[in-house]
Parts: sequence; structure tokens; C-alpha cells
Amino acid sequence: MKITIFNLLNAINCSGIEMHSWGVAADVNTRQYLGSTESIDLIGKYLYSYVEFPHEIAPEYKVSNGADTIYIYALD
Repeated sequence: MKITIFNLLNAINCSGIEMHSWGVAADVNTRQYLGSTESIDLIGKYLYSYVEFPHEIAPEYKVSNGADTIYIYALD
């Protein structure tokens, strides 16, 4: 496991965020899967979160669904 993925999972565990605030997806389009205004094809495995993690863990993408910012992190 890459250290960045470990740090991301550790941040989720330490922050105590609820299961409905994050998830994982593979090979999806952000508009279709997350309802975002942006249309980005996510090829591979990704973790998405409605909660921003510490700045040491930078998301690959930030998208919006109009009400929320969704932070997307690569797992591959």
C-alpha cells in the first residue's frame, strides 16, 4: 500500500467522519456517479469525500454538485 493511501485512510479513521460522507468508486464519470456539474471520467480506483482532509493530502480533483464540494483522491 502506498503511504499516501495509508495517510488518506488514516485521516478518515482519525476524523471520525460518517460513512455517508465518503465512498469509493472505480471507472465512473463524476457527473453520472456523483451528480457533479463537471464531467470527469475517473479511470481506476478513487475515494471521494464531502469532507476536506489535511492539506498534506491533496485531492486529485475537486468537483461540485451545486451544494457541496466533493474531494476526489486517486487510489491507484
